[in-house]
Amino acid sequence: MQAIYLLSLHAYGLLIKLGALFHPKAKAWVEGRKNWRQKLGAWQRGEGKLLWMHCASLGEFEQGRPVLEAIRREMPDIRLVLTFFSPSGYEMRKNYATVDGVFYLPLDTPANARDFLGLLRPDMAVFVKYEFWHFFWKELGNRGIPTLLISAIFRPGQAFFQFWGGFFRKMLFLPERIFVQDEASKGLLDRIGVTGAVVAGDTRIDRVLAMAEEKKEWKLLDDFCRDGKILVAGSAWPPDEQILVKWLRDPSSEGWKCILAPHEIGEETIRSLIQRLGESAIRFTGAGKEQTAARILILDTIGMLAFVYRYGHVAYIGGGFGKGIHNILEPMAQGLPVLFGPRHEKFREAILLQEAGAAWAFRNAEEFIKRMTFLTNEENRKEASEKGLAVLRRQQGATGLIIEYLEKLKS
Repeated sequence: MQAIYLLSLHAYGLLIKLGALFHPKAKAWVEGRKNWRQKLGAWQRGEGKLLWMHCASLGEFEQGRPVLEAIRREMPDIRLVLTFFSPSGYEMRKNYATVDGVFYLPLDTPANARDFLGLLRPDMAVFVKYEFWHFFWKELGNRGIPTLLISAIFRPGQAFFQFWGGFFRKMLFLPERIFVQDEASKGLLDRIGVTGAVVAGDTRIDRVLAMAEEKKEWKLLDDFCRDGKILVAGSAWPPDEQILVKWLRDPSSEGWKCILAPHEIGEETIRSLIQRLGESAIRFTGAGKEQTAARILILDTIGMLAFVYRYGHVAYIGGGFGKGIHNILEPMAQGLPVLFGPRHEKFREAILLQEAGAAWAFRNAEEFIKRMTFLTNEENRKEASEKGLAVLRRQQGATGLIIEYLEKLKS
């Protein structure tokens, strides 16, 4: 099975190189890994202990980030290196100031693992959520480097738990400690003999609750939100926008305004969106005080959304009619009831918040309008808000458990 695994990785690498001829992301994947040995060898490691964290992409980075920032705050003498598998993660965070170096992770082959670890010489390694790399983990073990898997979540359908998955099961015995998000994941690990897993929760919850305490203000938003109730639509795709337009044209939306953060904010995308929405829409970067009577304010900048949720009364999270919903923890930490489309089943937090009565899924515009009508009532919103915040507060503390363990490894 190891030979098949290695062959599949080589095939993947070849396909990516072929794809690089036509696809920008594949090209970035290939270009970013060129001469990686020279790049890593030229990096000044310095003295002292070094912790290496690996994330697949931006989503996993957001789960690793609270740990990195806590290490920098509480163990400032430790050097930090961050690696990514995907170009989207690397390009967005290659200048992340909390760490001392950011690199691409090469393909998981025996030679790459040996060379990478020989050049980096980490004292500890942390992998985030779904990052299972056989040869890297094996080489870390051979070198006696403690390895952690954090914010992990497991499901019965994964290869580890199938009768044919022996090769993959063995991988789960390689990390020194696995920190999982829930009891169900721990139960699956217990069943196959992986003992010592710790139910820590989701590290993102610690971060979003801390961010909710940071108050950022924008005069334009203050003016726009002064009159009426506010729906904040985060990471909206075209199918989400269509539903929002139908709702805004429905009489039940009277008294509501919408702050809309599109998933794509390229100039052509924003202009097309404004054209579809009509005169009732303005963009954040081009709006003046006299325009704040509009019903829709389009956020055409990045980095604001997590802090803008505090202006809202309800949040709509996009992506539920595509590959899956985006971050619902940020609005929930601000006390907003949350609505999203049908593709949310793989998101543990979405299930928890629905069960608590703090979030709702919908399949079409009619169901969305019905939910919004329910949430127009202040008491209904307040009850949902309290239930959602209670869920988050019960789940916080994962970062502290991981830091406590890392401090023991360091000493």
